[in-house]
Amino acid sequence: MNISESTFREELNSSPWQSNKLEYWSSLFKVCQEKTVKKGDFIYYQGQVQPYIYLLMKGRVAVSLIANDGNERTCMIFTEGSIFGTSTAIEGGSSLLNARANENCELKYMHRDEFLNKVTHDPILSMQVTYTLSNIVKTLANIINDSSFMSAQEQIINYILKLANIFGEDTPMGKKITLKFTHQQMADLIGASRVTVSKVMGHLDKEGILLKIKGLYYVTDVERLEAFLDSF
Repeated sequence: MNISESTFREELNSSPWQSNKLEYWSSLFKVCQEKTVKKGDFIYYQGQVQPYIYLLMKGRVAVSLIANDGNERTCMIFTEGSIFGTSTAIEGGSSLLNARANENCELKYMHRDEFLNKVTHDPILSMQVTYTLSNIVKTLANIINDSSFMSAQEQIINYILKLANIFGEDTPMGKKITLKFTHQQMADLIGASRVTVSKVMGHLDKEGILLKIKGLYYVTDVERLEAFLDSF
């Protein structure tokens, strides 16, 4: 697929929920190995030498960090169309993160040597990989900033706004967030308890700002939610 640099950059986002379009990577992963991973299974582990780059064809993958005390913190969630494992594979060292299937996944993957050979001979793919890696760095910087300077309540509202911006569709009831997520997944991202997330979401529901219909959330008034965030 032909794509301009500006178009690709505009479609990247610095949200913990990473997304892309499958067709952007179709030529790169046209001929490569495939596998399925069941929900809850690991794709690779923290500390493991991981030489493969993955394309997520279907499903959702969470990358996380486990501390010495056993506490786990989700860093990002990759959705359909995303590539992941790139930086670790290119460096050839041990992975700093775990990658685990949030739901049943279909993956394509290739060895770093094949990946680098293809990318370095294709200026468009090289540009896409460069901006993808840059976007991940930006995303991690935003996550550090949010966790350092925002309360759990502020982070929850901020992430809802990001989801509405990235995955939102205009409807008569407001912005429909087309990406399904659970309170536990939100809690894992901000390092809070599920109870805290449920309380905030419940309060937004009582205020009429957030509705849940058939498993999907609707932000009824984005400006009001933004003002709610500014009130902290």
